Amino acid sequence: VLIICETIQQANEIKELMNNGNNNNVTYYSRNDIDSSDIIEQVTKPGDIIVATNLAGRGTDIEISREVEQNGGLHVIVTFLPKNLRVKEQAFGRAARKGRCGTAQIVITKTDLVLTQSFASLRGLLSVNEILESPGISFIEELQERIESDDIRKIEETELSILDQKEHLFKKFCDFLHSN
Repeated sequence: VLIICETIQQANEIKELMNNGNNNNVTYYSRNDIDSSDIIEQVTKPGDIIVATNLAGRGTDIEISREVEQNGGLHVIVTFLPKNLRVKEQAFGRAARKGRCGTAQIVITKTDLVLTQSFASLRGLLSVNEILESPGISFIEELQERIESDDIRKIEETELSILDQKEHLFKKFCDFLHSN
């Protein structure tokens, strides 16, 4: 099992909870650098648990034993609500690296759902009725896509216009320099 956390603090908390249960098969991986290379060098066996931050898990090959592969492969648990579909697919893809079997799921608190709903409601992207009727995680993922689309639209409306104006002024400045 690979447990992916959003922050180092969350990863530490889960690691401590797992270790308090006298589980000796827990490996902790919070950074993607030389000091955390133990995962790369070992083959994951049945019963092994890897606790990692989202950033540390990117690009790291987790080798699984034949026995793990025969029993369904690596199971990935994401403990936070990914900001967008790309982040979710990247995390879920940890189970499918090198064509290996695996499964994945998101396990989050109700607080995460409520915060996302509240954020969207404040931005006018969600009505009170939608909050009350929301069916769960799939609705929240759709909501995140709405938020991301709204962010892109706002950038296009404001930032791109400013960049166009700056580019136009810079071109005029360059023309002025070359004319003198």
